[in-house]
Amino acid sequence: MEKILLTAIMLTIGLSAYTLEENRKACEAGLMTGCLDLSVQYRDGQGVKRDYDKAMKYATKACYGDYAKGCTNLGFLYERGMRLEQDYAKAVKYYAKACNGGNPQGCTNLGFMYERGKGVKQDYAKAVELYAKACDGRDAKGCENYAKMNNK
Repeated sequence: MEKILLTAIMLTIGLSAYTLEENRKACEAGLMTGCLDLSVQYRDGQGVKRDYDKAMKYATKACYGDYAKGCTNLGFLYERGMRLEQDYAKAVKYYAKACNGGNPQGCTNLGFMYERGKGVKQDYAKAVELYAKACDGRDAKGCENYAKMNNK
């Protein structure tokens, strides 16, 4: 019971519940959750030296392995300029892929890009639409942004 609770807490705060080696084996076996976890571990330096090249490599593998959450992470790397210069257009591309693939956080992040006009023409109506989709998918930040945009 304690291991299940610890795993749930780690996943909630964004820490991998598995070791680097376990995630590497999972990724090599074609489990995209392992690839995503590897990307986050390298991006954030969780139990390993921070390495944005490896973070990008594993996020790309997860995204193109049809794991929408991996696309959200890939978009984040481009939006923040981790590894390369910021590339808002690529961030938008991967957030859209994530959102269309069913990842509500991807919808929230894409909504933010439309709200701020980063990598796309600013479009408040599109941002509200995306925040609503994210909220429908139970993304708390999407719901918060949706409420904020509707109270303007």
